[in-house]
Amino acid sequence: ATATNDGRILVVGYEDGAIQAFLIVDRSDESMVDYLRSWRIHQLQSTVEPERQKTAERQLE
Repeated sequence: ATATNDGRILVVGYEDGAIQAFLIVDRSDESMVDYLRSWRIHQLQSTVEPERQKTAERQLE
C-alpha cells in the first residue's frame, strides 16, 4: 500500500487499484465534528431510503 497525507486527509492506494481515504479531524473543532456527523447521517439516509423503497415495492408484488 502507498499512502499520502496532506494534513487533512490520508489516502491509501493498494496494488489491486482499491483506494481508501481517511479524514483527519481535530476533535476539538466542534463545528467540524458536527458538520461531519450531520454529513454522515445524510449520506446514510440517502443510501438507506432507496433500499427501503425497493423492499416495500417487492413486498407489494
